[in-house]
Amino acid sequence: MCLENVLFKGHHQPLLPLSFPPRAHQTPAMQPAGSHGSRVCDSAFVLQKGDVTVRIAHTSHDHHLAEALVKERYTWRGYQLTPHVHHPQRKTFLASSGDQLLGTLSILLDSNTGLVADGLFKPELDRYRKLGHRVCELGKLAISRAGNSHGVATALFNMAYLYGRTVHHVSDTFIEVNPRHVSFYRRLLGFDVIAKRRHCPRVNAPAILMHLDVAHADRQISQLATSGCSDKKTWARSPYSSFLTREQEESLIEASLEPTEAEAGIQFAFA
Repeated sequence: MCLENVLFKGHHQPLLPLSFPPRAHQTPAMQPAGSHGSRVCDSAFVLQKGDVTVRIAHTSHDHHLAEALVKERYTWRGYQLTPHVHHPQRKTFLASSGDQLLGTLSILLDSNTGLVADGLFKPELDRYRKLGHRVCELGKLAISRAGNSHGVATALFNMAYLYGRTVHHVSDTFIEVNPRHVSFYRRLLGFDVIAKRRHCPRVNAPAILMHLDVAHADRQISQLATSGCSDKKTWARSPYSSFLTREQEESLIEASLEPTEAEAGIQFAFA
């Protein structure tokens, strides 16, 4: 799942239609969050950054759009692309404006089946697992040239941070990147190279494993995040400066929570 900062050269990808999935009581995709036993509902977990909306893909149509954008980007770069394999711990994020798909990014949470990066870098990943770290992997980033690439990238990475760190409390994030993109992730997001270049048969290209201590992102957001703007000047300094503030994060999570059984019982009693 080699993750790269590659702009998609092509036409808009229409969402047909761009409608939000059913509300919480109609969808089973809910994840644990917080210390109070409530749950975050995927369908209500939506990030708004200016005119860019990021939500979690739910339907087969959503996933088809994301895969089509990724395929176009890989083909443009001359990479191969293996068929999409469903993984219950993978979430795909869609960034859109109106009915236009602007970008996509996926996060894969660790589980008994492991991460895609285990195929090349399992010994490196196991070192963190043995220390009790909660790990995840980012991948399949594709950004259309239809909109502001800085704003779209910021929104997608912010969504991945919110879902991985705020909801699932991951401590370490990994990415496989082409060597040409190492400087981008090191300079802007704080990733470090932890494994040497190896050939990735999935895309028939070289890959390097990079690691982010998510505590670094925590510190950067606390120091830099202000009002959530995503102009080029602040993004060039650090995308973290355009992430949601802690207060905004709390508001988004609170709006996405499903009530506990006890809370639901109370609401029913007073209905």
